[in-house]
Amino acid sequence: VHEPIQYPVFAGRVGIFLLFYSLAGPQCLMQRRCSVHQIYGILLALVAAFAYAASVLTGVRAGKDDSVLSSTLHEIAPLTDQRPEALSTAAASVEEATATRSGNGSAFATHSPLPPLGAAPFWDHSNLFVSPDTREDKIRSTKERFEADFPMAREVLSNLPLLGDFTRLEPFLGKLARGERVSVGVIGGSVPWGVECVMTPKTKGVGVDPSGIFVCSYIVRLVSWLRSVSSSPISIKNLCTRAATSDVTADRLQLLLKKTHAAEDGIDVIFVDTLANDRTGYVSSYEVLLRMLLELTPPVAVFGNLIANARDLIWDAYATTKESMAKILVHYDLPRFDAVELVREHPWFWEKDPDTSLGMFTHPSWRTHQLISDVLSSMLGRHWSSCCSNREPLRKLPPRVLPEPWGCKQCIEDLWPCRYPKTFLDAYNNNDIARVKIVSGDWRLYADAVGKPGWISMEENSVMHFPLSFGPHPKIRISYLRSYENMGEADAYLLSNPEKRIRLDGLWDGNATKRKETQLQLAVWTSDKLSMPKSGDDTLVVVSLPGRPMNGKGPWVKTKLTAVTAC
Repeated sequence: VHEPIQYPVFAGRVGIFLLFYSLAGPQCLMQRRCSVHQIYGILLALVAAFAYAASVLTGVRAGKDDSVLSSTLHEIAPLTDQRPEALSTAAASVEEATATRSGNGSAFATHSPLPPLGAAPFWDHSNLFVSPDTREDKIRSTKERFEADFPMAREVLSNLPLLGDFTRLEPFLGKLARGERVSVGVIGGSVPWGVECVMTPKTKGVGVDPSGIFVCSYIVRLVSWLRSVSSSPISIKNLCTRAATSDVTADRLQLLLKKTHAAEDGIDVIFVDTLANDRTGYVSSYEVLLRMLLELTPPVAVFGNLIANARDLIWDAYATTKESMAKILVHYDLPRFDAVELVREHPWFWEKDPDTSLGMFTHPSWRTHQLISDVLSSMLGRHWSSCCSNREPLRKLPPRVLPEPWGCKQCIEDLWPCRYPKTFLDAYNNNDIARVKIVSGDWRLYADAVGKPGWISMEENSVMHFPLSFGPHPKIRISYLRSYENMGEADAYLLSNPEKRIRLDGLWDGNATKRKETQLQLAVWTSDKLSMPKSGDDTLVVVSLPGRPMNGKGPWVKTKLTAVTAC
């Protein structure tokens, strides 16, 4: 590599030395009386100058290509210690980098310093995120034990199909390859947030990412792998709302994206993982959420994750919801990972710890989070290593022309959030505290669980006012909490027409089970239910009431609201 550089540099230095040795050269030219020794010195100096200039240009080009080569070797070297098969991968990468210098390299080698990860391990187990106070030897033994028991055989990873249009991920992967700043967004509830993703029930505080997500979650583990193969600064944009269905998430999405998807710092890819909270049939809401994301400007890559405990899918509503969501992802040809089908084929994927009960229900254990991350990193690595051998990778996402809705078109229109909300009061926004008026009772804005703020009342007949402005097609959307116990009711009406009221029931119906657990619900009211002024102002009044008894318990009074929107 360096031989073409060394000889010109050496000749240049010798020529310069001879030039200084024959200082009388220029003077003899003026006098036209140069000796043979002086003429040789001048000629050698001129040749040396041209050679030195050529060496500088060659060095700049070679230096750039050497950085690609050294980066490839740097990334592959530790892998060769783990897998003998990676030796052939390393040799192929060296050949690709050398071919690129001569102008015969592939488009992939030209555009990416990432190693071709399809034939080598493409997961990062350097940090399994055990409790922060764990001793070093314990951390080491945990890693060794995990990899010794690691059930994710290479054959399983390499045979997982890349479902959907992965080309829409290429702008994101290309930025990683070039070392540019990237941003990874995630939408969902407690599953992508990493709730109960701990080593034991007592190690609740395993650490929190700057985004607010637990560091043991699969999305943080995936970003950890991306950082291990790319020099890009990578941030996580937390668009999750815990215990929220897709319709509630869609309502908050406009506010969240306004803060996180500005043109100068946009999101490159968004992982959508809402199955656990949508499991009772929020199929149309899920499609609304996806269509909103696909209409974003600038366009953003959307990746669908279907993650759930297959044990729970014996419940008919859950299984039907999952199948419908899978069909919606196919309808829009989105890149996706169906973890439910993988668990059905390989039950060990969803680990259940009988001693701690971790992974027994809705939330996956930390090992399952790691396996999900390994699958996602495998998919990304396999596509990037094979996508661009004969073509240029997609560098910019074109806007999409969306097909007709998969499901009920009228449902999509009815559930679609206000495109231009006139009023949006959100419990997650501290600036809205002063806009809401507590008239009487104990209404207060606070979080009764970590990451779950809301306007909460525990007393009967507590009154709260929400000032609202309406457009020409008025509508009110309220997000409120429902559960199988401990919840009361509330009456809502407009101050201008207190006779017309709507009841918010905080309890599921009498046949509800703990499968529904605690979730945020969205209530949508149009002018036929409440007399809203067109293009005018009014005040929404909410009064807390005692609920009904449930299973011999209650009644309870607690009421919780998280957002109020007026169109």
